[in-house]
Amino acid sequence: MTTTEQIIARINSILESKESVRIPLIQDFQSEIWEDDQHFGETVDDILSTLAYDLDFYEPNDEFRREDVIYYDNAKLEVILKSALDALKNAVGNS
Repeated sequence: MTTTEQIIARINSILESKESVRIPLIQDFQSEIWEDDQHFGETVDDILSTLAYDLDFYEPNDEFRREDVIYYDNAKLEVILKSALDALKNAVGNS
């Protein structure tokens, strides 16, 4: 059973990781969110599913990002992760 604290730690590990290992960490995180039947409450579940979806558009390669404006870089990834962490901490703190 995964706790919200463990999920927050996983998001932090993506945030703190080097670019070269971010993709596998993101894929593992997404798999855990999408394949796990565990529920943390509507607010937390919404935050996690939105984050997992948004992570689909992270692309560290400049050339690939130029192909479509929907893809984003490391700077935006960090903003998205920090925003999700803040939202999770607020949601968990208010439950």
